[in-house]
Amino acid sequence: SQTAAKIAINNGGSWVVETIAEDNSTGWYTDVAVDSQGNNIVSYTDRTGTYDALKVAKKVGNNWLEETIQLNATFASVNYVNDIAHVSYYSSNPAMIRLAIENGSSWDIHNVTTSGVVGYYRLDTDVTDDGRLLINYFRGRENSQDSYCDGAQECTVQVAEWNGTSFVYHILSQKADTSVSYLSVVEDSAGLIHSAWYDSSKGALQIASPTRTGWEVLTVIDSATA
Repeated sequence: SQTAAKIAINNGGSWVVETIAEDNSTGWYTDVAVDSQGNNIVSYTDRTGTYDALKVAKKVGNNWLEETIQLNATFASVNYVNDIAHVSYYSSNPAMIRLAIENGSSWDIHNVTTSGVVGYYRLDTDVTDDGRLLINYFRGRENSQDSYCDGAQECTVQVAEWNGTSFVYHILSQKADTSVSYLSVVEDSAGLIHSAWYDSSKGALQIASPTRTGWEVLTVIDSATA
């Protein structure tokens, strides 16, 4: 049987479902963004071939045109920043979080992380009012053989802030194990970054917010389930 990446578009009175791509195993982990002109871009993982392929698709005329950003990549989040497509994703080879930015003819690839085990779960992103891209992810241990979270950046909830030329990094919380998943990030109207996640070691929904001296982590629900 085949799978498909699809999109549902409201035409004002009803929903129209369109097939973007169809194959033996495609359409995984979809995300969508819309630019100021109402144009859609959809990101998804195609697992049909030997390697997972991170793809994006745009509609040109009546057809959806696919483009591969990277092989060995998945768990993408797509955003328009000043009408330029940005795709944040997990690369399994090399193992890191990456950001792909459309340059008109291809994609510029920036490494968000360069060390540590990442990609346990899908990252999250947010575009601020002044055009910065926030990438929220969990960085695990130094390598797959490491059993302890004893390094400065090991087992940390992080936000990488892309300002158009470079990253500014924020460590929001450090954990005793790799228990964080399902992250969500947002910047409020005062320009403050907040991140929420599920901590499976505590069975808790938690949120981190900035203070004058650092980051405060609060447990919102202590009996949550993923």
